[in-house]
Parts: sequence; C-alpha cells; structure tokens
Amino acid sequence: KISIQKYYKPSILEQTNIPIITEWIDNYDNNNESFLKTILKIRQEEGEEKHIYHLLAENQNKKLDNTDNWGILEELNKKAIYHKYANEYELYNITMNKLTEIKQKRKFPVVQFLYPIEKQVNNIFTIIKQSSPSKRYEYIAHCEEWFKESSQAKDISLKDSLHNLYINYTQFDINNNIISNDTQIQTIDFQIALIETIIKKAIKNKLITIFTIQSFLHKTWIKQRYPINGKSESWLNVLIPGLKELFRQFYFHTTKNKKENYILCIDSLTPKIEGIIRDFIKYKDGITTKFNKQDEPEEILLEGLIEKIYINPFEKEFIKHVLTKSGKNIRNNIAHSFFYSENYNIETAIDLLVCLLIISSKDIE
Repeated sequence: KISIQKYYKPSILEQTNIPIITEWIDNYDNNNESFLKTILKIRQEEGEEKHIYHLLAENQNKKLDNTDNWGILEELNKKAIYHKYANEYELYNITMNKLTEIKQKRKFPVVQFLYPIEKQVNNIFTIIKQSSPSKRYEYIAHCEEWFKESSQAKDISLKDSLHNLYINYTQFDINNNIISNDTQIQTIDFQIALIETIIKKAIKNKLITIFTIQSFLHKTWIKQRYPINGKSESWLNVLIPGLKELFRQFYFHTTKNKKENYILCIDSLTPKIEGIIRDFIKYKDGITTKFNKQDEPEEILLEGLIEKIYINPFEKEFIKHVLTKSGKNIRNNIAHSFFYSENYNIETAIDLLVCLLIISSKDIE
C-alpha cells in the first residue's frame, strides 16, 4: 500500500500539527472541513484520526454560526458523527438531543419542481374520458403506457425540469432525518406526479366513482375467495369499507362542502395492499417465506415481496416507490405512526389506489 503522504508536499504536512490547525479553525473558512478531511487521510496511519475528528467537530461549531435554517440539520448531523468518531460520547449525546429538538419544532419547506406537462395531461385525460368504465380502470392500471406515448415525458429528468441549472439540495425523510447524499431525485418522482395530476382531474370530473370501481374489481382476481382459518374470504370484502371512505373523501374534494380527511381510508387500505401483494405471489405459486439466521421460517418483508411479483419493471418501480423506503415509504410511515394529518392527503390516497389497480388487474391463472 502506498502511503498517501507521498502525494503531498512537506509544506502541507508541516501544517498538520495540532496548534496550527486549531488557530486556523478559529479563523473560520469554508474550506476548513475539506482540508481537515485531507489531513485525516494523511494522519490515519499514525493513529491521530480521533484528534482530527475532534477538530472537525470543533469546526462544525464555527460552521453552524454561519449556517442558515436550510442547512442547520445537515451540519448538526455531521457534528454528531464527528463527535462519535472522536469517542466524545457526551458531546455526541448533547448534539443528538439538539438535533432531535430542532427536528420536532422546525418545519422545513417543500420545494416542488414544475414541469410543463399540461398538453400530456389533457391528451391522457381525453382517453380516460372517452373510455368505458372498465377500460378506464384498465388504462389507469397500465399507466406505464402513458410514458411510452410521449418521448418528452419518457425523458423527464431533474436536469430538464431545472432548465440545466446546477443546484445543491438536501433530502429529508418524513421525520426530518437526512437521506444519504447519493439519493437522487428520480424520473419516477415526476411520473408519479403526472399520474396524480391526471387522476385528480378524473375525480373532479366524476369519471372515477365507487360504483364503477367496485364493478371493475368484481371482475378481477381479488373477488376470488381465499382460505383463512378454515373459512373462505374475498379481498374485495375487506377492501370495500376503506374504498367507500376513500371515495367519500374524493366527493368532499370535488364539492368543497366539507374538509377532506383521508386518515381512515389510508390507514385501512395500506396494509391490505401489502396483503394483496403477498397473496398474489402465492396464487402464482411463489414463495413468501424465508428462513432467518436461526433457521426459523418467517414472512418475507414488503421490499422482498415486491421484487418477487410478476409485473413489468415500471409497475414494480411504481409500487416500490410508493410503499417502501426507496421512495415515499407509505407502508412504513403508516405502520410506525410517522404520518401526521398533513401527510394524509389526496396524493397519497391516489398513489395507493393506483397500486391496488395495478395488482388487481393482473391475471393469476
């Protein structure tokens, strides 16, 4: 292994003694952190990495004094990590407490990237409007075709949406935890936004109703009965209460005569969609259990189930993005009560409805 020291001039190495670096940090500069990380690579072989991590944490104190509201969580997160690697656990706990307090009190703004899709929305909406109810739901269930019809939509990307501007951005999950920097805003984000826009327009025009969707689902495999504790049950029976509540809220969305509240329907439908995915795999002679490290059988988690379902890549990506941590993580957020009232919105409800239509429209024979 070639020492990294060979690639640095002696004059730089001379700057790595602790008093000089400490004095240098006192005179804060934006380049301090990158310089210290370079020194960390050099001094790691000499067992000084803990001291360098201490200095990185000290530098974060200076940096936080020069950070606006947008960046404070990211900088506190780094500070906690540096204290941890420096074995400064008391300071680590203090920083984590402050981080938790800020996450609970502060609401960070959400930035939407708008893309000129009005023409495409109108074209797809026209097809939905001219279709019979059963064909209408089949068309929605095969929404990947919407992106094949337009090369413009197929090539939607973050770069296009920002008109080739370069930006820095930080992503947070629902609990204001920072998502790793290698997470990218994907094409699927824009495709889902387009689907939500079209379905909302169809709802407002009363093209999607509880009566027509019940009629459609009655013709699908989820109407079939499956055995539970010696009795037979249909998925449709357990779905209907949640669906009726969903369309009740859609009605309020259309008429505006009452405030919408999607809590009951989203909480009801989310776990059932996971159960439908599991049974869909079973009907197709798939395996939904595995053996853990203790050689005990256990059910495969949702992420693993989605990888096993027999659907096309776009549909798999859509369901994964809606339900799991690779995207909106709706299933986990519902199961662990991370959702607040503002998260129970029409967009989330539409995403779940499309997931249901995709799975239910498949042939299990």
